[in-house]
Amino acid sequence: MAQELLDRGVRVAVIVTLGARGCMVVEKNTLVTFVHVPDNLPCNKEPVVDTVGAGDAFCGALAAYLSSGFDLASAAKMSCGVASMSVRKRGAQASYPTQDELPHQLRAVGVADETESSGNLTTTPTTVMKPSITFVTGNKKKLEEVQRIMNVDEANFPYGIVNVKIDLPEFQGDPMFIAEEKCKIAAKMVGGPVLTEDTSLCFNALNGLPGPYIKWFLEKCGLDGLNNMLAGDDDKNAYAQTIVAFCNGPGDKVHLFDGRTNGKIVRPRGSLDFGWDPIFEPDEGKGKTYAEMKKDDKNAISHRGRSFSKFRHFLVSIDK
Repeated sequence: MAQELLDRGVRVAVIVTLGARGCMVVEKNTLVTFVHVPDNLPCNKEPVVDTVGAGDAFCGALAAYLSSGFDLASAAKMSCGVASMSVRKRGAQASYPTQDELPHQLRAVGVADETESSGNLTTTPTTVMKPSITFVTGNKKKLEEVQRIMNVDEANFPYGIVNVKIDLPEFQGDPMFIAEEKCKIAAKMVGGPVLTEDTSLCFNALNGLPGPYIKWFLEKCGLDGLNNMLAGDDDKNAYAQTIVAFCNGPGDKVHLFDGRTNGKIVRPRGSLDFGWDPIFEPDEGKGKTYAEMKKDDKNAISHRGRSFSKFRHFLVSIDK
């Protein structure tokens, strides 16, 4: 039937919905893709109570996702998720989820935009929907900082960034290995595009330790204890490192973005509210520790800013 419709003039594709099995996308080039409901949706644990309106929920969601820039298969997959949510409630329109009710797996992020003014026409605010990337963190402040570093509100930036708190396993080994493995697991749990970040503080004299274990070293030893680790060595050089890991979905390749800032370990100076910032004096910091620097000055040279800058360039380049 789908092929017959294509033969009769359908220009792009025919989508056949298959209920709980998802849908089948039959494209003009004879490519057939079977699409399933996204994994790990909260509604998947709830019983189906009413299928009235599920088709309309799918069609409306599909139009919204396609207009947001999603490819056909991705839009169909997320639309299956919206339809799956709708059958967990009774009624037709009353069962359709609002944007606020959508879980992070189904969200496309809207940003403010303006149309160009011409003659007597005034600019009119519009909303441009963007596909979202899920940042694995339960810290809203960290999310806001990343959104600021990435300039996600710019109209030409192709993605929005949302967050979710997930307890990922703690691996041991090389920082790049740790970052890659954690991102793989996060992608499987989220069921879509995901990013993670891992930060290290590496002492040259200790061959890179504490490295990715700096969080636990700081908790157990404190700032003075970290200093004392280098008490018997003249080499106080170190580097701060953040590895941003990105995966487009379960089973996809993990891309790593390594940002580093060289410096040295010093006695604590500045505010003590920023982890190990008081003992790290970057080479580009004009004699100040991270904790003594203004936020904008720190972001301009920080390991974190550099890794996310590489990540942003990657996202913009693949969207072209």
